[in-house]
Amino acid sequence: MKIESLRYYLTLIFLVLGCSIPVTGIAVWVVTEIVQIAVSHLNVLYVAAYIVVACTGFYVYGKRLRNIV
Repeated sequence: MKIESLRYYLTLIFLVLGCSIPVTGIAVWVVTEIVQIAVSHLNVLYVAAYIVVACTGFYVYGKRLRNIV
């Protein structure tokens, strides 16, 4: 693996995972305002929403950032 590829993948991982946290928090907050969810189920909702947002971010930004980073 080339150093440029390693740099690209590390940048992509840190960028997408870091930017997914606030989006997940806002999405879960909106859902909890609409639907009453127990605290034990709230952690599952956070994890599920984070996985969905992070996978979407990898799909969308994976191709777009290739020539930028």
